[in-house]
Amino acid sequence: MLFHIKSDLDLIAKNWDEMLRLVASLKFRWTPPSLIIRKLQSFPRQHILTQALQEYGRIVKTIFILRYYNSEAYQRRIDTQLNQANCLNLIVNAVAVWNTVYMQAAIQYLQSTGQEISEAELERLSHVRYEHINVFGKHSFERPSVLTDDGLRPLVVKNTSD
Repeated sequence: MLFHIKSDLDLIAKNWDEMLRLVASLKFRWTPPSLIIRKLQSFPRQHILTQALQEYGRIVKTIFILRYYNSEAYQRRIDTQLNQANCLNLIVNAVAVWNTVYMQAAIQYLQSTGQEISEAELERLSHVRYEHINVFGKHSFERPSVLTDDGLRPLVVKNTSD
């Protein structure tokens, strides 16, 4: 026998109606997930519904592991999904790094021209903005012929007096 983990099926059966109500609340967006988690965590001891959900989760996880272990096609499917997720993480990280580097360059440029930037303004900046990223269409990865001394592309400074 490979696995020897028992699940408390009685606990799941006794709390099945509550679990279904919880699922319906989430599915139909009657209650936000954060509120449900906050309520379940607010009890001094672990709530019985939390215990039932954990037991159910163990069963689902076991089925997943057995299915993954037993099926090479399923392994390939999961690996493909993981590769896609890793690619997405790489892209998000690349955007964050690009934005951080160029936001810092823009801040230094503004400060060098005598413009004051308050802490409140700096706190509102986010390095995960992506409106300037073209996710569709053609992309060119050629280096521009002109780079700054730091090796960055020149900043485009808009004239605000127009």
